[in-house]
Amino acid sequence: MVAGGRWREAVPFAVMVSMEGLTIALTVLAKTVMTKGMSPFVFVFYSTALSSILLLPHSFAIFQNEHRAQQPVFTPSLLLRFFLLGLTGIAIPQNLAFTGLRYSSPFVVCAMGLLIPSFSFILALLLRITKVKWDKSYSRAKIIGTATYIDNSIYHISFIHFNC
Repeated sequence: MVAGGRWREAVPFAVMVSMEGLTIALTVLAKTVMTKGMSPFVFVFYSTALSSILLLPHSFAIFQNEHRAQQPVFTPSLLLRFFLLGLTGIAIPQNLAFTGLRYSSPFVVCAMGLLIPSFSFILALLLRITKVKWDKSYSRAKIIGTATYIDNSIYHISFIHFNC
């Protein structure tokens, strides 16, 4: 029973490690096809279309049940929110990242992707959504983690820039 509990605790970690590996593989694949002439915008369109094709049957399979009358109705307001979320959460960041990838290396793009939590924390501090409480350990951990991420990203990018 103890081994089964440990296995279940390891599954989220294994999934996250595999997702990071897939992200790196996608970045290397994108750099490879862009050096052969593909536009980053076309690559984003193809990757988004492929993910939609793969995920759409799964969503239909989940929502096919006897409680279909209780499903929420798609209103124009809800569809507009989905559109804006997809635009700001997926389309624009992917286009910017792959355009930057065209002029740099996959290593730099992966390092910049790891800075997203740090930028979110700094933005939350600037907008006063979160407050720093120096006497709390979680607050100190956020600051140390943010500083470490930024410091390591600068180190890696400068290391690649000066050693290539």
